[in-house]
Amino acid sequence: MDIEWEAGWQSAPDGPPNGESQVAAGGVAIRLDALLPLDPATGAVCFDAFRVYLDSAIDLASRGSQPLSLLAFGADDSALLQFLGPEGTGLITRAIVRCLRQETRAHDVVGLADIPAEEAGVVLVACPLITEEQGKAVAERLCAAMRTEADGSGPPWLALSAGIASLSIDTCDPDTLTARVISALRRAQRMGGGIWRHSDVLRSIIDQQEEG
Repeated sequence: MDIEWEAGWQSAPDGPPNGESQVAAGGVAIRLDALLPLDPATGAVCFDAFRVYLDSAIDLASRGSQPLSLLAFGADDSALLQFLGPEGTGLITRAIVRCLRQETRAHDVVGLADIPAEEAGVVLVACPLITEEQGKAVAERLCAAMRTEADGSGPPWLALSAGIASLSIDTCDPDTLTARVISALRRAQRMGGGIWRHSDVLRSIIDQQEEG
């Protein structure tokens, strides 16, 4: 899963499930999310802990007038997901989490969304110092890295959609930002898969109102 990173980006090693540090060239590399409470089934940060972190990150970004983006990833409906059922969905979610932790920066935090148990897992990634436009480029790379095809002639075995929402003047709490990014993800999945930004959702709503 090699990704061409822009300047300033570096793929970080996958943190171990128990939160222990990893020794990397030149010293010890520790992912920030490896220090937070993890969901044992997926390896992602538990939603409650992720929400607390996101609240603090929003506060820090707001005080420093710095950008912050939240990305949401979810597997698109496919014959493979239907065949595997709930247990298979859990394994796929864990694989998504592992890939995201390998392919994001050490200070990005990968966590679970709080959604109904019967729905497929949604994985969140909090990305400090990233604008919505930069977040879209990151999401495109990550979705491409996790796309799995049989022979290239048919539909992929696994394809992901992504939603993106960024900190704005009217976003001051983690619940609002999370609701927006999941809404963008669901819009992408309803449109047949892809990547949607919260601003795309707003623009679509405005266009529909003008046409009406």
